Amino acid sequence: MPTERTSHTDAHPDRPDHPDSPESSESPDRPGCPAHLDRPAHPGAARPAASAVTPATAGPVPFADALDAAARIAVLSPSSHNCQPWALAWARGSASRAVAARLLAGPGGEPAVGGGPTPGGEDGDGTCEYLVLGLDRDRSLRSLPAHAVEMLLSCGLYGQLLLRALDAQGWTADALRFAAGPAEGDPAPGMELPGTAWPRAWAALCVARLRPTARTATGTAAWTGTGTAARTGTGTAAWTATETAARTGTGPAARTPTGPAERTGEPTGKPAGKPIGELTGQPPGEPTGEPTGELAALRAVARARRTNRAPYRPHPVRPALLDGLTTPSGCGAARGAEVGVRHLTSEADRAAFADLVVRYGGRDFSHRAAWRETHAYLRPTAAAAAARGDGFALDQLFGPLPWPRRQALRVALAPATMRLLGRAGYDRLLARRLADVVRPTPAVVAMSFTRRTPTAGGAPTTQGAPTTGRTPAPEDTPTLADAVKGGARLADYWLCATRAGLALHPVSVVLQHDDVRAALQSRLGIPGRAFFVSRVGWPTAEFPSSPRRPAGASIRTI
Repeated sequence: MPTERTSHTDAHPDRPDHPDSPESSESPDRPGCPAHLDRPAHPGAARPAASAVTPATAGPVPFADALDAAARIAVLSPSSHNCQPWALAWARGSASRAVAARLLAGPGGEPAVGGGPTPGGEDGDGTCEYLVLGLDRDRSLRSLPAHAVEMLLSCGLYGQLLLRALDAQGWTADALRFAAGPAEGDPAPGMELPGTAWPRAWAALCVARLRPTARTATGTAAWTGTGTAARTGTGTAAWTATETAARTGTGPAARTPTGPAERTGEPTGKPAGKPIGELTGQPPGEPTGEPTGELAALRAVARARRTNRAPYRPHPVRPALLDGLTTPSGCGAARGAEVGVRHLTSEADRAAFADLVVRYGGRDFSHRAAWRETHAYLRPTAAAAAARGDGFALDQLFGPLPWPRRQALRVALAPATMRLLGRAGYDRLLARRLADVVRPTPAVVAMSFTRRTPTAGGAPTTQGAPTTGRTPAPEDTPTLADAVKGGARLADYWLCATRAGLALHPVSVVLQHDDVRAALQSRLGIPGRAFFVSRVGWPTAEFPSSPRRPAGASIRTI
């Protein structure tokens, strides 16, 4: 399915400082993390011993300012067709805060951090803040049943990036409550929020309580409970080794202001509706200040992360690097995500995947309702896409195009024309072209939901690494919480990959139809319910970023 398109300029395996270059080495204590990402911020700087250093601390950033900065980063999250279906509400009124607190205190509330406070009622001193992550049904794709899961994944991606950005500013999500119900189905179920000004078109997916924590003088957190700023596995933000390694800002994706993210620029625009600028006292569309420290590194990698549809270099990705990407962070919305991650790197597996694309890749174009919906997000030019703030331009799908070819594609891709060309096998031709791009890719990642619901006489079980060819069973049907957490897990993976210089290109067509997904999982031995499949590698070309709506367009106060 078409999504945004891009590349990473540092993804060049011939460079000595590239993570997969023969001249580079991997940190022995951080599997899959390039050693140069784990160095001190400047030559000669010593990495302090965690047990011997107590950093200077400061209070958290005021929440309105923190939310403003976090939203500007989270809006860079990927979504199917770049439709951006997420929604967010800040519970500011006494009634809405009470509703959020009751939801967290009820059955289904869960801690969002290891060793953190358990869910409970409204905080006595009023220092906590409450956010509600939602799905905007008016911005959701609906032509295929599989789109229901994709929309929830998109919201999970956004929610995780938002929580990580808030976390970097001293606001940690210590409790979450997810809506009940299945992930599949339209419209998406949501929690009831009685007595609040909750938009009718939104489905409430998750309530989060954020608690202020101490921060170091440089802007990173000195999480109390661990006694250090090292963020160990017992700390409030136990991001994985591959996540923490690049936080000094020395990695290829975090180089500012000369990194690829700075060259391509960040989507800008004035918020519409109820802009977050109104919450901070800043003029709409004006940033509250340049981020520093960990927040700056997170913003840099979020801006560098895009979907790259270009051919990838055949240079293999080292197993240690891929293994490092599979380690879950276990924090934020990704905590408790039961997701299997498998990398297809053997020639046989990659050839089998390419064969599936040849056979089924034309479904994107031959399914009339699905193609009409896809075509509605195609913009003739980058300027038209920027004006709308969503969708994608033809150049972002096919690379720079001369005017005659752009006009020819506009005609050929129109739904009416596609129906006629389909009779001549045009959809099969496009599938073969996609397979030609897929075949030389050095790795393919497949993610699947591995939680199994209880069956009669048994308890829930969690699958291990996906190594068997078990056919997905009815009890594997994912819940709404599974899908949102899966999106959060995907966010962590994608950011890690971007920091390492890798690019991703989702190949969603093999998951959007039950028969195709079953064939994929059976042939490649992927258990559970696959929800994400993507090319992974070093791209050969750089493409412009996809547009974004203003950060405040999807945020309301209740």
